[in-house]
Amino acid sequence: MNQDKNPNRYTYYFIVAGVIVVVVWLLFWLVLDVRIGSHEERGTFGDKFGAVNALFAGLAFAGLIVTMIMQREELGMQRQELMQTRDELAKQRQEFEQQNKTLKYQRFESSFFTLLTSFREIAMSLSYKAKDSAEDVFIEGNGLEIFEGYYKSKVADWYGDDGRKVYGIKGLVERYGIDNYEKMPDIHLFDHYFRFLYRLLKYVRNSDLIEYKDRHAYGALVRAALSEYELILILYNGLSKSGEKLKPLLEYFSILKNVNKKLIVNKLDVKKRYKGEAFDYTL
Repeated sequence: MNQDKNPNRYTYYFIVAGVIVVVVWLLFWLVLDVRIGSHEERGTFGDKFGAVNALFAGLAFAGLIVTMIMQREELGMQRQELMQTRDELAKQRQEFEQQNKTLKYQRFESSFFTLLTSFREIAMSLSYKAKDSAEDVFIEGNGLEIFEGYYKSKVADWYGDDGRKVYGIKGLVERYGIDNYEKMPDIHLFDHYFRFLYRLLKYVRNSDLIEYKDRHAYGALVRAALSEYELILILYNGLSKSGEKLKPLLEYFSILKNVNKKLIVNKLDVKKRYKGEAFDYTL
């Protein structure tokens, strides 16, 4: 508010100074006309008041100084206005960056949740039906029960050395080792499921729409959507030849953190092949 009054203050000063100069000038001529008669006396008297010129010159110089001070203050005001404008632009830039970040996250989440929904639909759409020729019964299942059936009870196409049947991936891996996981009959049923899981996790890891620190939070959402027997099949798939690309992502996002340790067979072999980050603990 004080800065707004400065121009009026200087205008007042200039008016007062101008009035004083005019009054002095008029008084000077009045003295000449009334008190001094002859031209010679006026000349002598005028020489005595030659200092008046110096006074006016000084006033002019003072006016110049005042003008310079005014200009300096105006420049200071302009500088402050520029600083305020710069601060305002900085705030606007921050708001724009925040809005841009929000839009990026919205774009990411739109794609992420669409992919996650599709992934769950793939799991629920799984269907299997086969005849066990030895017992003349049908083995069938739909959705998530397929994972449990494959892991625990699906019969392999051969008998063990002792003449007993091998049941499920658990029995196959337990008897013949992890490297025989892919020998389970019809294991290709899950190919689409594992490929989509790989693409989903890769999208989260490589997306430039979200910050690095937030990627694991979205990976945790994927992990939370997986059932107990999905996790155990994912574990063994990651150690197979077809799961070579999936395995690093399982480790990066600690996807196996919630796996039921009681379901794991050949635990020592699993521990050697996976990094601890995959489980977020040591097996």
